[in-house]
Amino acid sequence: MRQPIGPALAILVAACTVDTPQPSPAAPPEPLAPAPTAEGTPASAPAEAGRGSPPDVTVQELAQRLRQVGAILASMKEKAREAAAAEQSECAKSFASVTAAIDVSERATTALGLTPPSWTIAPRAEYLRLCRSLPPAVQRCSRYDYRADHADECAPIMDGLDGATAAVVEQLYHRDDP
Repeated sequence: MRQPIGPALAILVAACTVDTPQPSPAAPPEPLAPAPTAEGTPASAPAEAGRGSPPDVTVQELAQRLRQVGAILASMKEKAREAAAAEQSECAKSFASVTAAIDVSERATTALGLTPPSWTIAPRAEYLRLCRSLPPAVQRCSRYDYRADHADECAPIMDGLDGATAAVVEQLYHRDDP
C-alpha cells in the first residue's frame, strides 16, 4: 500500500540522486560539523559510486539538498494543515490535506528542476464517498498533516490494513510512476 508520505520521499530521492545545479543561496549556508570519514578520505570528497549517490555529488552538496528537502517537507505539512483546517468533516480534511501536500511537492520538485512524481487522486466527490466507508482511525490517518504529526499512531494502523480497506485507500490516492 502506498502512503501519502510518498511525495516527500520522491523529492528526497530526486534531490539526492539528480545532479542539477542549484541556485546560490542569498546567504552562505551554515557550516556543518564534519562527518566522520574513513582515514584519508576528506569530507568533501565525492560520494562513492554504488552507495546510492552519484559520484559527482559532494557531502556539502548533499547536505544542501537535504536542507532543501527538509524545508519542502515542512512546507508540505504546513499547507496540508492549513487546508485541512478549512474543512469540516474528517474526509474533507483528508482530501484537502493530501491535495495541498501534493501541490507543494509538485511545485517544489519543478522548482528544483526535477520531474514531479505523478499521483492519481480520486475526484473530490468520489474521494469523500470512499473515505466515508473507512474506519474513523483510517480516515484520520489518511490526512497528510495528521499522519506526519502522529506517525506512531498511524503507521501501525495504515500498515495493518486488511486487503479490502487497503484497496479503498489505494483508490483515494496513489503514485502512478514507480
